[in-house]
Amino acid sequence: MRPDVSARRMTPRQIRALEVIIARSKDATVFGKKVIIWALRKTDGLTRPVALSLSDVHWGGRLVEEMQNSAHDMVSSQRTTHLPTMLDLMGTNMCLMHHGGMFVGKSEYNNKAPGRTIWFSPYYFDNDAELLVASRDEIEFVDLTPYRV
Repeated sequence: MRPDVSARRMTPRQIRALEVIIARSKDATVFGKKVIIWALRKTDGLTRPVALSLSDVHWGGRLVEEMQNSAHDMVSSQRTTHLPTMLDLMGTNMCLMHHGGMFVGKSEYNNKAPGRTIWFSPYYFDNDAELLVASRDEIEFVDLTPYRV
């Protein structure tokens, strides 16, 4: 049985605070931060599980690796961001997850496909999350400058 996603929508102020934490993270690249913030904004205040697969072929292996490594490092207890703790303190069971491979169709995941996937979901591996599609322009449009110290 699937646990419920947070029934309580995070306020715009809470989402903004989470974006600040992500944008100021020392554990992620600029591209990784932009992708993660873009995906976060699609969760409807952390009430909707979403997934984003990026292909090595279309995005380039280096950028796709940056996305996954950024997600990994921000959730790692061995780094400085501790994103799972922040999400828990906000009162949501959503978390940022990542995995090698890609969705190749609705609910069809191929861990051998040349790409990587991130999720905002209460599940480590969520085949039922809404699959997002991002363009380079959408990702580049995410502005990190308001979050600088």
